[in-house]
Amino acid sequence: MKCYIADAFTDTVFKGNPAAVCLPEQWIPDELMQNIARENNLSETAFTVTKGDAYELRWISFLTKSGELTVRKKDGRYELDMPSYPLHRIPVTEEMAAAVGFMPAEAWLVRDLVCGSGHCHVIPMWTEKLKRQDFRALQASERSGILYCRFSGDRVFIAGEAALYSVAELYVQERRDDL
Repeated sequence: MKCYIADAFTDTVFKGNPAAVCLPEQWIPDELMQNIARENNLSETAFTVTKGDAYELRWISFLTKSGELTVRKKDGRYELDMPSYPLHRIPVTEEMAAAVGFMPAEAWLVRDLVCGSGHCHVIPMWTEKLKRQDFRALQASERSGILYCRFSGDRVFIAGEAALYSVAELYVQERRDDL
């Protein structure tokens, strides 16, 4: 199976958010997708299968299913159609920190990825505060990235460029239970 790794929300490798995109000929079992995502050790691994003139997309993020996403090429960028979510302050309990293994401040020391899904929370807030729907967001971190965001009803459209880092052939197959 062909697998591409690209840095999203940037035009430069080693910036933005690294993600894998795998191209199986047909859908593979969820467990195998989870194992491939775990092996890639990236925050996101997407799987896409051709269906007629379109592509079906499954996105595996931190070993959970993120649901269906629509991605289209628009103005030289890749645009994701994401649900918007209200931003709420939630106190972090000791139990929550123990479950993920980090306190919030420590988590930022480990990861420095450009977070598209985080904009599903902040773009609705900025739309309300600034009375506008289109934003160009700069994530000013070591990896840095630029996101072009648009709020529309209950959706946030997030677009960005992508820099191809690698192309690989994955040699995976389903486990046989009779072995």
